Amino acid sequence: MKEPLPWLLVVFALGASMLQAQDNFSFQGTFSTDDQVQLFDFTLASPETVTFQTWGYGGGTDAANTVISPGGFENLLTWFASDGSYINNSSACGAGNTYQDACLDAYGQVPLSAGTYVLALTQSGNSANCPDNMPGDLTCGFSQQGNGNYTPGTTGDPGCTAFCGTFGTQEDGNWAVDILKVNSASVVSATPEPVTMLLSGCGLALIGLAERRVARNIKIGDRL
Repeated sequence: MKEPLPWLLVVFALGASMLQAQDNFSFQGTFSTDDQVQLFDFTLASPETVTFQTWGYGGGTDAANTVISPGGFENLLTWFASDGSYINNSSACGAGNTYQDACLDAYGQVPLSAGTYVLALTQSGNSANCPDNMPGDLTCGFSQQGNGNYTPGTTGDPGCTAFCGTFGTQEDGNWAVDILKVNSASVVSATPEPVTMLLSGCGLALIGLAERRVARNIKIGDRL
């Protein structure tokens, strides 16, 4: 009897390629206070150079071809491994999208290994910290967390009550983030308190994926 092995291999190969297909993900939202933190998780099936880009401050057209209006707060992006350990942050100007003669959107282009990661969006000045205020583990929270609207008094605009810009400008809480060339990405939480649940969920997801791959390999081996 003719073995259907070649067809099975083709089917499995197609399934694997679909599983590993990369995509771009765009998100939008609004902060109500200066000290909020927006978390995202994203996964890579293989090593890749991932791009992070915000659009809230300067505006522009995101990866979903949505036109974003300028005027949002000044952005800071920080990324962590699946266990919450700090990797790096970026508040560098992104995409050249200037507003009021300033470029204050965040941008990062980062080579990463396969795995699950966490990206945190905060307003500039609200950085990840651990003891001694050094950038560190996600579970340590952020430097301005719990301080509500911490920006008034830091600019030349006496009438500003929140989202006060570096150059004395009144900004708003709107944000927009692109995560490019990843296999999946999603909004996790508006605040970092559920970090333990998040990391547990990431671990369970990876275990489940590994189990499915093992089961699939066993079935292929049985056919052989």
